[in-house]
Amino acid sequence: MLVKGGRFKMISNIFTTLLEIAQAFINFLVGMFTALQDLIWTAGTGNEPGSLTFIGTLILLSAGAGLVMWGIDLIRSLIRIRRD
Repeated sequence: MLVKGGRFKMISNIFTTLLEIAQAFINFLVGMFTALQDLIWTAGTGNEPGSLTFIGTLILLSAGAGLVMWGIDLIRSLIRIRRD
């Protein structure tokens, strides 16, 4: 049998552990996005604005092409639904 207050301590320990896991995961995501930012964007200095890197340009072009393809597929599926 648990001593008086033992359950609350156990629950507190569980939530403390879950909080530490969540914080570690969030720190991992922040570090990953910071590293990706340097890969995609070059920060400006002084009065010069920042600019996209070559990889950042390719990412934007592929995202745009993907959106166009998604739009075309959506229109094709709507036309197919209307014919049936």
